[in-house]
Amino acid sequence: SIPPPTPAIKLAANGMTLLKPIFALEANLQAAVLGAISKVDKEAVASDIATLKNENDVLIYTYGLSPFSSEAVSILEATGCDYTNIE
Repeated sequence: SIPPPTPAIKLAANGMTLLKPIFALEANLQAAVLGAISKVDKEAVASDIATLKNENDVLIYTYGLSPFSSEAVSILEATGCDYTNIE
């Protein structure tokens, strides 16, 4: 059976809804600055993501320090789901 989210994750998820606009702004700023510094080819990155999406039924991008990522991976593993994790 699928384990329910932990109470801490449920509480944090509710708070994330309020912070979503701030995180979106931060993500766009980071992408612009770091992309310019590293000279990232946005089209190549978008193409790589599209390829991965087409090649995998379940694709998850995670961040090692994120409890949400850990929880999501735990749920996928508990279901026996075949997935690809990109950290």
